[in-house]
Amino acid sequence: MERREDRQTLMASQDPDARFLSVLSHDLRGGLHSVQLAMDMLRGDVLDSVPMEQLLGDVELARKSLVEAGARTERIICARRMDRGVMPVRIVEADVIPAIQAAVRVTSLAEEDAAARVHLSLVPTAVLQTDARLAGELVGGLLDYLLREVTGSTIRLTLDAGGLLEIAVDRDWITPQVSAMLSVATNDPPFAEPTLGLYVAGAAARLLGTVIQTAADHSLTVSLRGQSQAGPLHAGQSHSRGA
Repeated sequence: MERREDRQTLMASQDPDARFLSVLSHDLRGGLHSVQLAMDMLRGDVLDSVPMEQLLGDVELARKSLVEAGARTERIICARRMDRGVMPVRIVEADVIPAIQAAVRVTSLAEEDAAARVHLSLVPTAVLQTDARLAGELVGGLLDYLLREVTGSTIRLTLDAGGLLEIAVDRDWITPQVSAMLSVATNDPPFAEPTLGLYVAGAAARLLGTVIQTAADHSLTVSLRGQSQAGPLHAGQSHSRGA
C-alpha cells in the first residue's frame, strides 16, 4: 500500500534523474502489485471452480491492471524523453484515427465510468501529414487528466477530416494552471503529479508544431497536422527526427 511519506519524498526530490527513476520505480511496483492481486484472484477462481462469468470478469480485471500499468509507465518515460529533447518525430502521411482510438481505449481503463463519460465523434478516416504516435500521446494525455481530475464530467471528442480536434467538457476545468501546462514550455515534468498527462499533451503539441487553444466554454481545440519544422520543447533543447 502506498504511503503518503513515500509520495512526498518522490515529489520533493530536486534531481530530475533521481525523481524520474524514483517515480518510475514507484509506479511500476504499484502497477505490478495490482496485476499480482488480479492473478491471485484468477488462481483462486480456477481452484474453486467458480462460474465462467466470474472467471471471465477476473480475467478482464487482470487485463485492465496490466494495460493500465503499462500505459502509466509509458507516459512517464514519454515525458522524460520529451524533457530531454530526445523524443523522435516522424511527420508522414498517416491516418490518425487508429492512434486516437487506441489512446482513448487504453486511457479509459483507469476509470470505471469512462465508457459513460467519454463520447467520440470521429470521421472514419483522417489522413494527415502528422506523427500519429504523438497525436495519440496528445489525446491520451488530455484524457488521462480529464478522467482522473475532472470527476463525473462528460467529455466529448470530435475530429474532422482536416485533423481539427475539439475536446468539450460540461464543466469548468481550464484553470490558469491547466492553461500554463498546455501552452508554456517547462523543464520540469510533473512525474508524480496528476498533471503529467497535461505536460505530455502540451509537449506533444509543440513537437508537432501546433498549438492547443482553450475557450471560455470549457473546450479546447488543436490541429493534429504536423509541421515539418516543429520548434524545440524549451530553450536550449531540440528533438530528434525519425528517418
